[in-house]
Amino acid sequence: MKKMIPNLLLALSFSISVSGIILGEEPSQKNINKLREMYSFYYLPFNVHFKEGAQIDDVFPVIPDKLGALSEIVLPDNMRKVEQVWEPIRETWKNKSLFLSTSVQLGKKVKISQHLISHKIPVSRNAMDHLSLADKILLQESLKGKSPELQANVTQLRFLKSFLDPEELTNFNFFIIAPSWCLSSKEYVSLFESYFKKFPNTHLSLHSLAIEDPNELIFESKLFKELFPNTKKYTHEIVPRFLAIEQVEGKSIVYEEGEALAVLYERFFRSHQGFLNNTVAGTLPALVKDGENPFLSSSLAKIK
Repeated sequence: MKKMIPNLLLALSFSISVSGIILGEEPSQKNINKLREMYSFYYLPFNVHFKEGAQIDDVFPVIPDKLGALSEIVLPDNMRKVEQVWEPIRETWKNKSLFLSTSVQLGKKVKISQHLISHKIPVSRNAMDHLSLADKILLQESLKGKSPELQANVTQLRFLKSFLDPEELTNFNFFIIAPSWCLSSKEYVSLFESYFKKFPNTHLSLHSLAIEDPNELIFESKLFKELFPNTKKYTHEIVPRFLAIEQVEGKSIVYEEGEALAVLYERFFRSHQGFLNNTVAGTLPALVKDGENPFLSSSLAKIK
């Protein structure tokens, strides 16, 4: 079954008119809400924040109230006004997307630029495909007797590193992983590409990992089980999916799904939020400079 991204405007209209939800403190949770982080990136150019309601699918756009707290819901009509400005901009970016216009052979990768890398693999790909027979045997022997969790995490790391050249390991590598049939994934690929090009960082690389999946088997595939083994950490089973990897003091750290998005936002894009907010003046409030309002905390801080 296809698991797509819930429509924000429909969800917002329904929740306001039917449930009358009251937004207060963030509900206690162990995992970062992937859907909330996806909306945060989707509307990054504007001064709108997102909060989670009673359920993980209840994600609402909010703006600061008069005291600066993120508690005032953006009305559906105002979000529609934002969308009227935002949609043609996204369409222009999509038409200019190098990821969407660059042809990549199955099983290969194309380095579009130093920090934009496009990959294409079959849904049948698995973590061991790139290893020689001797390396496969060595890896299997080294994992004998280890816990299932450790085995899964080692397999995930091996799989993810197989897409990276040695020199790329020094960067923060962010992956958008999506099946070929998913239109919303292509939209996110275009968005992230545009953000990465507009706000380049020498330590940051974006990877588009397209999965050829003609029979729509991705959710039952070994590929997803190996790349995303820690299912208890994920709030949503929707595509696209997200991973990030970096080296810290010689050790590889992998971030998954909502956490990958939140870390990317906090480190590299939080300071750029609202860069198109002047295009919706009167619909959304003006930006508050970072540090001037203690209520406007980052995605990571909001869930601590």
